[in-house]
Amino acid sequence: MPLPDNIELLCLAIKKRATSQGEKILEKAKKEAQRILSSGLREAERELEAKRLELKRQAFQDARRKTDGAELAARRMIMAAREEIFKKVMDKARDLLFETREKPEAYKAMVKSMIVNALSVVAGEGEGKVVVQAPQRDIPVIKEAAREAEKDFGIEVEVDEQPAEIEGGILVFSLDRRRMVDFSFDALLKRLEPEIRALVAEKVFSGEGS
Repeated sequence: MPLPDNIELLCLAIKKRATSQGEKILEKAKKEAQRILSSGLREAERELEAKRLELKRQAFQDARRKTDGAELAARRMIMAAREEIFKKVMDKARDLLFETREKPEAYKAMVKSMIVNALSVVAGEGEGKVVVQAPQRDIPVIKEAAREAEKDFGIEVEVDEQPAEIEGGILVFSLDRRRMVDFSFDALLKRLEPEIRALVAEKVFSGEGS
């Protein structure tokens, strides 16, 4: 199911920040990787020249082993840097969600979009009513979003007074509670995770080995 427009905009904001968040870590990783490779190659070349006449074959094998070790060390460091950038971007995505929660009008618009998107999944045939659960502190703004959704889209939204055990976002249920769409913050971040990981791997580290 596609994400609501607000979440798509959030994804775009996260993508735009991903490269800037990763540049410093990436640059440091590349420089250190190059240093390791250069050091390994220089050491290998010195040994190769010293033993060239009497131990040519052995020297070559030793040099190759050292070079391979340097390449492996560099590759491991690049992978570690990639994972660090991914974690930082995911943390920033989480921060952005919680920042939106602190802006009532923006959060209300996001929740209304979630409710409308969930309707086609959870509502039965001919039904135009859903039940929404949210954390206790968010229920007032969720009720406002529900009223606007009812007015703008002609649906009926019941806000459950029983708080949901989630940090942010909402859970949207069918009337019989048999169907549910999870728009909690944790679920939204989980849906973003593959896209952000691919972004870091394919864009931030463009041209680097896996």
